[in-house]
This record gives sequence, C-alpha cells and structure tokens, in this order.
Amino acid sequence: MNSRGSLGDAMLRVVLEDMKRKTACLGLLCSALLFVNCHVQHRDFPVLKGPYLGQKPLGLKPEVFAPGIVSTKAYELHGCFSPDGKEFFTTRRPTFEGDDNQLMLMKEEDGTWTKPDQPHSIRTASDCSHAFPQMERRCS
Repeated sequence: MNSRGSLGDAMLRVVLEDMKRKTACLGLLCSALLFVNCHVQHRDFPVLKGPYLGQKPLGLKPEVFAPGIVSTKAYELHGCFSPDGKEFFTTRRPTFEGDDNQLMLMKEEDGTWTKPDQPHSIRTASDCSHAFPQMERRCS
C-alpha cells in the first residue's frame, strides 16, 4: 500500500507540474496578445503634430478636414478650435437620423494631438455652451 501511495503522489506531482507549465504558457500568451492589441490600437491613430491637427490651414476651396480622424463614416458637424488652438471640439452622430450627438475633444499635449474622445465633464453638444461660454459664438 505504501508503494501505491508513493506512485499516486508522484503522478500527482507530475500532473501539477504540467498544469503549472501550461498555466505559465497561457499567461505569457495572454500578455503577448494584450501587448500586440495595445500596439495595434495605438498605431491605428496617426501621430498628429502642429497647428490644425497637423492639417494644412483651410483655404477658400472646400475640402474634407482631417479625413479618417475628424471626418469619419459617422456624421460630424460644428467643429471648432479653442481660442488658444490647443483643443479641437466636434459633434459626432453615429447615424444621420439619430439624435445622439456626442461632443468629441482632441487636445494638443506635448506637441502631439490626442485621439478624439468624449470629455469627462461634457457628454452632449448642448453642454458645450454651458462649459465654455466664451466659445459659444465659435462653436455654432
């Protein structure tokens, strides 16, 4: 009976060691996938530097502004820069018929523009004039 117990203990140790190796490999694989996913998401947004989101200044001829960044497959309207030119606001609506407008913000931080995101304190376009009364004339 003693030899059977020893054999069972040895088999249990082998199984546990195998499980530890597989768990470690799975952890490394998950970490690698997470790293690659973050890298790809960051790469999807271009590096924008300079005034006007790195775009050429607007002229007299109508042109799409910042294609794929500001002008996307969604419906964007009412774009404006803050008075100091360091922030860009636009209203985005996922569908033409929808009424779920979202205020989007891009900021110039350390010379590079951030990806468009909703400001934490502002969620709808109607909040813009209350939060930034000095910009009401410029955003309309």
